[in-house]
Amino acid sequence: MIGTAAFLAGCVDPGELSNSFLSRYQAAMARAERNPQARRADGLSLLQPAPGLAVPKLVTYPGSDGGTSVRLTLDEAIRRALANNLDIAVASYNPAIARQDVIAAAAAFDYVLFGGASMYRNMIPSNVPNYLEQTKYQQYQAGLKNHSITGADWEVGWTLTRTWTDTELASAHTRYSPSLMLQVTQPLLKNGWPEYNLSVFRLARISKDVSDSQFRQRVEQSVFDTIQGYWNLAQARESYQIERDLLTATEETLRKVKLRQELDATDVQVEQAKAAVATRKAALIRAAKVVKDTQEALARLLADPQMNMLSKYEIITVSQLNTAPVTVNNEDQLMTAMANSPLLEQARLAITSADINVKVAENQRLPQLDLTAQAGSQSLGTGSFHASNSYFWEFDMTASVGVLLTQPIGNRAAEADYAKARMQRLQSITAMQNTADQVAQLVNERVRQISTSYEEIQAQTAAVNAASVQLKALEAIEDIRGRLTPEFLNLKLSAQETLANARLGELGAKISYNVAFMQLAQATGTLLEVSQIKLAIPSAIGNVAWPRTDLDPQSAPAPTRPAGTRPE
Repeated sequence: MIGTAAFLAGCVDPGELSNSFLSRYQAAMARAERNPQARRADGLSLLQPAPGLAVPKLVTYPGSDGGTSVRLTLDEAIRRALANNLDIAVASYNPAIARQDVIAAAAAFDYVLFGGASMYRNMIPSNVPNYLEQTKYQQYQAGLKNHSITGADWEVGWTLTRTWTDTELASAHTRYSPSLMLQVTQPLLKNGWPEYNLSVFRLARISKDVSDSQFRQRVEQSVFDTIQGYWNLAQARESYQIERDLLTATEETLRKVKLRQELDATDVQVEQAKAAVATRKAALIRAAKVVKDTQEALARLLADPQMNMLSKYEIITVSQLNTAPVTVNNEDQLMTAMANSPLLEQARLAITSADINVKVAENQRLPQLDLTAQAGSQSLGTGSFHASNSYFWEFDMTASVGVLLTQPIGNRAAEADYAKARMQRLQSITAMQNTADQVAQLVNERVRQISTSYEEIQAQTAAVNAASVQLKALEAIEDIRGRLTPEFLNLKLSAQETLANARLGELGAKISYNVAFMQLAQATGTLLEVSQIKLAIPSAIGNVAWPRTDLDPQSAPAPTRPAGTRPE
């Protein structure tokens, strides 16, 4: 039994670090020096250009407002967000912290060296007047102990006791007493065997896996936010141009109305046109604000040190929207989500954790039955330390063995904990089923969004064409009609607004169509693969050369389709 316990008491290995691309990325992000943002000592200042950039500098051009202009592809926006995004940087510490918990749990089974020394002196009166007899003890101890995965606590120790006395009756003034002792306590029921003793270590590893999954989820969310922010900026800029075109057309109408004042235009019609111009100027002002807001939101996600909150910059989106029809297999998407969704992965890990807790609680219901064993040898010699050791193995070994049983009457606390653990396991299973239903509903909704957005593109395009034809017809009529009536002016202004709204609707449908693919990929847990993040991450941590930023818009890569989709 003693030999078996010693054999099973080896150290527990926390496991090698994962070599996946995401784990290497997390490890790189977890280093403090990965943060490229220079700030004051209090860490609360605005973003400032860093002295040493973590990524290559952006290629900039002179801006229209005296600042700088940056032409950015969607691919490079993702790369810079991966390299600099502070939300990712904050989350990247969690897996590294969780791994330290795994190592700490494994350290519970490490071997422990111990040793010590002590001195003691005793003085008592003797038969001789004014004389005290003295006895001095010196003890030295060294050994090794361990808590094994079987629950056994064993200890092997060597002790040397040196005793000196000047008592007249002592046969020898100096004596040495070395001893070697092995002690083992092995729980046979409660607190015993690997299933119980490795539970903390296994739970720590599950927590590490949960942390990895949450980090992946955080990266996916940041990538999605970057993609959505990129297209939001593209939409805001195009919307601004549409509002500007509408204002220009309305100002041209006002100019024509003023020219006809001496002919047939009334003051009411002039004021009507002026009111339309003022209204569309206000819309253009709001559109300009939206451009600034969405640009700043994207810049925060990119966290690039060249685009700090104090500098004037202009981000120009150059990647093209994808409007090609794509067929999505709903069943394939559902199966992909069931296999890859980080939410379901975390729910499954919660069930695994609950299973371990049930086993632990079941172990704690057992009686406490401990086997204790002890074996050793002790010698006694006089004169010198070497003399005492020469007799050490001539003495017979001493040994003892025993058992101790403890059982609470009723055992109510352990039974309650066991019932609680079982209910928590059932709760985690139900939670996973609920999560699976939610993920399935979300996937179905995203699939419908793709088809709906594509149909909306067709409808909005038809609306744009019809509104454009209507406005051209009205302009042709305006050139040949004899009199400008209030009804005709109102119809023309309304047609201009209808065309602008149709163009805005078409643009919104195209943006929704492109974003819907990323929403589906996020729901199925494949956003990293769809966005080719495996290629982007090494660039983000400096292992691969970066692409040029002065790309021609026509050379920008088309959006990648999610798994389970195909072009029509």
